[in-house]
Amino acid sequence: MHRRRTITSTAKRLLVMCAGFTLCGAGLTMLLLPGPGMLVIFLGLVVLATEYTWAERALEHTRTHTPAPPTPPAACTPPAPHASVLQCPPQR
Repeated sequence: MHRRRTITSTAKRLLVMCAGFTLCGAGLTMLLLPGPGMLVIFLGLVVLATEYTWAERALEHTRTHTPAPPTPPAACTPPAPHASVLQCPPQR
């Protein structure tokens, strides 16, 4: 019984390691190619942080040093019955 638990634990660690590094590698590739690179790298660190403390520290560093997302622009008002374009506030 103890041996089965060890094999299962090792298989889980190997799967987490492969999935996490694959996601991080794909995210690094997406930094150069079109795609959500930073998001995929973040997800890779989330997966790796389930098994490795260094990934958990890197994830915490990423969370504390990432700026907050910008506030969305004000909503556009619907067009008047005689207008053909949306009336949006000026961009700043």
